Amino acid sequence: MTKYPNREALRKAHDIYRDAMRDFVVRRLKMVQGTTPEEIIRDVLNFDQIGDLNASIDINDFPPIIRNRICWVNTFSQLFGSQGAMDIRGITSVINDGRKFWAHPGAEDVDSESVRTHLSLVADVLGAINKPDEKDAVESIRDRLFSDELEEHPVEVENAALKENLADMTKQFDAAETEKTECEKRLDAAEAEKMVIKKQLEDTEKEWVSCDKRLNTVSEQLVTTKTEKATLEKHLETTSNRLEEANAEKTKYEANLKAASNQLAALRSVNAELEGCLETTLTQLEDVKEELAACKKDIARPSRQLVADRDKRNTEDEGSSEWRRKIWKQLCDYAAQKDTPVRFHKPGSANYLNVSRSLIDLTDFNMKVWLGRDNREIAIRLYMSKQNFYILEKQRQEIEQEFCESLEWEKLPQRRDSRISLRKDIIDPTDESDWQNQHEWIVSKIEKFHEKFNAVFLPRLQEPTDWKK
Repeated sequence: MTKYPNREALRKAHDIYRDAMRDFVVRRLKMVQGTTPEEIIRDVLNFDQIGDLNASIDINDFPPIIRNRICWVNTFSQLFGSQGAMDIRGITSVINDGRKFWAHPGAEDVDSESVRTHLSLVADVLGAINKPDEKDAVESIRDRLFSDELEEHPVEVENAALKENLADMTKQFDAAETEKTECEKRLDAAEAEKMVIKKQLEDTEKEWVSCDKRLNTVSEQLVTTKTEKATLEKHLETTSNRLEEANAEKTKYEANLKAASNQLAALRSVNAELEGCLETTLTQLEDVKEELAACKKDIARPSRQLVADRDKRNTEDEGSSEWRRKIWKQLCDYAAQKDTPVRFHKPGSANYLNVSRSLIDLTDFNMKVWLGRDNREIAIRLYMSKQNFYILEKQRQEIEQEFCESLEWEKLPQRRDSRISLRKDIIDPTDESDWQNQHEWIVSKIEKFHEKFNAVFLPRLQEPTDWKK
């Protein structure tokens, strides 16, 4: 036999009551229109989220759910209203309070009279919510627990029941009085609201008269507006026709513009090729000028000496042409074998070699490699328009600092362009054993020009400038 039979009996009765009430409450909440049981429980109990609907509520949750105004008006009052058999709101609170008190272990068992009263309340509630099996189970627990007392003290038991009924009736009366007071308050509030609505109705009637006057005015304006609308529709039709004509003209002009753009692109391509040819021609012209100057000096020499020098020069020129052709070809082969974007034009016998435009694809710029046998040097020369040259020269100090090398700035007044050069001297371009080092220097410096052109030169040319020729 258990140490605390009264406490154990209450625990079993509470479990039966909890499971039955869960089912009853959920079924009644489903009858509330415009919402769901989950939403009601979440709002009443301040739950963030609900998983299992039945398992989410317990004995202590039944009183606030039943007392909630929306729940009471829409479902529970239909069974337990003022004309009902019991004050379900008060009894569920009493059961919840008893459960809180008796759920905690103590040194002694629970008072028998309180237990019997509590079990009777639980049985009454189960009967009221149409749970006969559960009600019988709780009454069976109560009868088994107090069977001896019923046989020995039937009068006391009956008196206790009468007292209990009297207490319940007292509670119901108090609840009815409270509800009556609340109804009177709501009636007073309704009367006040009635007066407010009456005043609003009078104001509305006055406003209606004013609106009727405004309606007449608006009707007159509507007639005028319809006339204006007809005029505007005619104007819109005329405008639409003009717009269609304009679109047709636009299509025609766009086709002409596209054709002109294609022609312009073709002309730019031809212009770029012509500029390359002109650059080559100018360079050749410089060579011819140098030879012409040498010839003029030769005129002053004696004829015999002139013939000897001419033969010597012809021999040297033939050797130089072959030597330059060979070094240029090996430079092209060297660049082709390396992982580098540097490429050259077809090698010839001149003392310069054009760098491919794919490296710096701008019309106003071209790059050459230069060989100087007499002054023992090789150079990378970046040619550009004088306008771009003057813009960059104004920032010469900053550019050389970012370029990390000193550059030669050559205006070339006798030419239409100018150049920026990077030179390596005290070398012998004719020394074939040193060509590997010279090729490495040429390719690395061209790569540097390419990198610094995009990072150092080009941004300065794209910025607004107050350059003046």
